[in-house]
Amino acid sequence: MSDHTRQPIVIAMLDGFSPEYFDQSEMPALRAMARRGRSKIVQACMPAVTNVNNVGICTGEWPAVHGITANSYFDHATRQEHYM
Repeated sequence: MSDHTRQPIVIAMLDGFSPEYFDQSEMPALRAMARRGRSKIVQACMPAVTNVNNVGICTGEWPAVHGITANSYFDHATRQEHYM
């Protein structure tokens, strides 16, 4: 058995949250979390929409690899767009 203690991990993806917002705002709770843990500003996937970036975070891959390129998909059978 490992001597390492298991600790939960929280990954926060702040959609549309430019680093300039963080730099120019107080946000004491967010700053405290960043100080206590690890934080990193990363390059967003393009197109920069929620599902594209969430899948990129989960898989560590770009849209060209993971295949999610929007927040919806087109169902060829029904000819309708569906929000994911």
